[in-house]
Amino acid sequence: MACLALDLAGAPNFRPTFVYFNKYTSLIGFVSSIVMAFVVNPVYASTSFGISVMLFVFIMFRTPGSSWGYISQALIFHQVRKYLLMLDTRKDHVKFWRPSILFLCKNPRTCIPAISFLNDMKKGGLYVIGTNIVGDLREPGFVTKLDEQNMAWLSLVQLLGVKAFVETTVDRDVRNGIQNLIMTAGLGGMTPNTVVIGFYDTSESKDFVSEPDGLPSKKQLFSKLRRNQSDSRGTLTSCQR
Repeated sequence: MACLALDLAGAPNFRPTFVYFNKYTSLIGFVSSIVMAFVVNPVYASTSFGISVMLFVFIMFRTPGSSWGYISQALIFHQVRKYLLMLDTRKDHVKFWRPSILFLCKNPRTCIPAISFLNDMKKGGLYVIGTNIVGDLREPGFVTKLDEQNMAWLSLVQLLGVKAFVETTVDRDVRNGIQNLIMTAGLGGMTPNTVVIGFYDTSESKDFVSEPDGLPSKKQLFSKLRRNQSDSRGTLTSCQR
């Protein structure tokens, strides 16, 4: 089973030396092992199979992360790459159009209502949260700082439970960085068609992450967003193509 999974994932470090090895021979060996186990003793085979399934589920959901790597991630990467290559932008049709959003955000801790609102508005489309970091990659320690900020972005996306990707650009000029982000966000046929930014306002920013009551609920976020819109502060503007 392990050999079959590694072959299907196309792992570059998996190089079997058996001359006649391929995915079909590994599949035949996997199926034959299961059949022979049930032929020898169906009771023991069923018990072993049930215990193996329970251990697999327990390890998947309860065990903390490890440095061994996950075969599931390799399989997902292989399948996503294959289907992404099949996504042809020349076959797009207005009947199946859906918003693919690029949200330009400076400080995610103060933009949680907008992040959650756009996550519900995307309707199954692509959602990218992007930002530009002012600086230069040649500065000492800047790459480490950039990696730490990307990890913080991913942690926030996971905490909020939004289905979004994170894109970061680095430029000394904010305008050039945002232009590069708009032009390069996405991959293949999955590219944003709607750019969303927040209007400039003079209201005091609020850090939602450090609130004593924790992160607000979705109902509270939408209430705040509607209240800001009625006050003409903190509203969103979008540009579509």
